[in-house]
Amino acid sequence: MNRKHSLYLFLALCFNLVVAPMVYAASSNEFSRSQAWSLGLLGLGTVALAIYLFFVMFAPEKF
Repeated sequence: MNRKHSLYLFLALCFNLVVAPMVYAASSNEFSRSQAWSLGLLGLGTVALAIYLFFVMFAPEKF
């Protein structure tokens, strides 16, 4: 179980390697790199939470 969470965290950080530069470029240097990384992780967390809640609403017997 712990390895599964570690894998998900690793994949999220790898995906953030793609998202953070796009956020940094779209902000036209108004954000620092750390802020772009933070916004990327916040966006990924928001999407993950939305997907989780969608599945919990429509398949509650699994949870």
